[in-house]
Amino acid sequence: MIIQNKFVKIKTNAKSVDTHNYICDQYIKNINLSQFTNNVSDFAKFNMNKTLYYCCIKFDTPIELEGASFTDFDVAIQNQSYNVSGAKDRCNATYIYNSAINLTKTTDINENVNINDYINKKIVSIGFFNSNFENESFKPQLLAYLDVSDYSIIITENEKLVITRSDDFITNMETVGFDFPMHLAPFFQTADDGEPVFARLYSIGFGTSKGKMREEYKLDNNEINIEKTDTSFSFFIKTGEEHTIYPSVNLYSSAGKYPMKAYQFVEEYPTENIYPSNSKYPLKSNVKYIIFKYKLCHFDYEDNLIDTNKEYTMNYYSPKLGLLKINNKLERRN
Repeated sequence: MIIQNKFVKIKTNAKSVDTHNYICDQYIKNINLSQFTNNVSDFAKFNMNKTLYYCCIKFDTPIELEGASFTDFDVAIQNQSYNVSGAKDRCNATYIYNSAINLTKTTDINENVNINDYINKKIVSIGFFNSNFENESFKPQLLAYLDVSDYSIIITENEKLVITRSDDFITNMETVGFDFPMHLAPFFQTADDGEPVFARLYSIGFGTSKGKMREEYKLDNNEINIEKTDTSFSFFIKTGEEHTIYPSVNLYSSAGKYPMKAYQFVEEYPTENIYPSNSKYPLKSNVKYIIFKYKLCHFDYEDNLIDTNKEYTMNYYSPKLGLLKINNKLERRN
């Protein structure tokens, strides 16, 4: 799987700049581990921490961006507009950060400021953060950043600063039962009551057609052992039937049993009992797809995880048979 920043667009009164950002390891970790519910608390945390709620700006003096904290930047624009769309093998997330709507100090996100307070200041660095809360403390994680010190982006009077970012999440599997691979999307869906709805990896199996498992191994029951890292997960699975049995050549009728020459009055055909019996016909067709099943779920008022009646599958074409090791790795493409 690939996460790729399509663009970051910085638009001011004076200019428009299109560039790209660097995707941090923490962003990849949050997306990868948000699929698993072996620890319900971590499942909620990783899902909530996938969203880039804040676009932070540093003026004039460059900073070391790798490992930068929220307060290393000067101001933060809280995201108020986003969209997620996709296809069977990908989803796209687009954010719009408008300085005219919600601009605050990073040292106090409840203190609103005006972009015109920063006239003639140069934007040198931009960082994108989630709204990570731990034990009621505000500890945002840096998920992406870029250095724009070479672009000479200067705040002018009556500035209308808008920053737009767009990310693609691409997989080599095909979604069946949903419009796009929801578990990769950085935004969660909402239920009728407004509660967040997440996608969790429920089971893994294989089958002969997309979306239909012949054999299914549920994660909740520990029916399959998954090894997880921050950026990947892997498992062993045995697929396919035993070797298909076809009738051997000596079960076919001999040459003397084929029809005689045309001038013969009586032609001899093989009788029914010369054909192979039912037990000699080929077994059922072998598997073609490794299948991941995802269930949509939400938390109730007591923080119990509840599955909905909605689910979808991710299907990977793999005609290989036998004991296979499947490694599902999420990588950045900058």
